[in-house]
Amino acid sequence: MITNGILTSATISALILKKPVIFCDFYDLYSYDEYANIILECKDKNKFLELLHDSHKINVKNYNHIENFLEKNYFKTDGLSSERVVNAIKQLIKNKNTN
Repeated sequence: MITNGILTSATISALILKKPVIFCDFYDLYSYDEYANIILECKDKNKFLELLHDSHKINVKNYNHIENFLEKNYFKTDGLSSERVVNAIKQLIKNKNTN
């Protein structure tokens, strides 16, 4: 995924799907320190094609960093969030009925 340097839900979706995300910031408008080893940054348009070519290899090396970031900021990425919500609602109903 190639984006202009703003973290969006589409960016998070790409990370969950383990797709490389490249932030293009040719005018040095943003800081990416908090996304180191998670999102690839390109500040030099002359190096973009090289980064694009190498993005999959770099991204694979960063899978652990990406997974840690997602779990820290978005809880779990195992695809079971709906099941957890339903179970929590069932538990709330059960607790309410026993009180």
